[in-house]
Amino acid sequence: MRALVCAVLASSSLLACDTAGTVPTTSNLQVNPNEIPVAAPTMLNGTLQFSDSDGDVNAVWMKVISPSGAESAPSHLVLPSTGAATGALSFALQLQAPTAGTYAVEVWVEDAEGHTSEPDSVDIVAR
Repeated sequence: MRALVCAVLASSSLLACDTAGTVPTTSNLQVNPNEIPVAAPTMLNGTLQFSDSDGDVNAVWMKVISPSGAESAPSHLVLPSTGAATGALSFALQLQAPTAGTYAVEVWVEDAEGHTSEPDSVDIVAR
């Protein structure tokens, strides 16, 4: 299973307050397409909303879990510091599924203090 990850901070709003130590949250994970062919490298495009009152989200993490439960090593990208308390991330993930089945894509964010959100997950079916 191979995964190539790219992410871009697509938009943001609300400047952050100084409330050091808050844990970021994520929501509305969407990935398309949600069905892919077996053994063919396929580019998946996704979006994810985040919130962090500190405004210091600085990385997005992703991993893929195979139908057997095997997990890819988490991949991450450092994001530019924007001071945004909320925003949207757009990302691309190239996935080559070696076997048919349901793969889970997990995505989470990390802030400058090392706090991580709970992962959001979406299923991708390889046929």
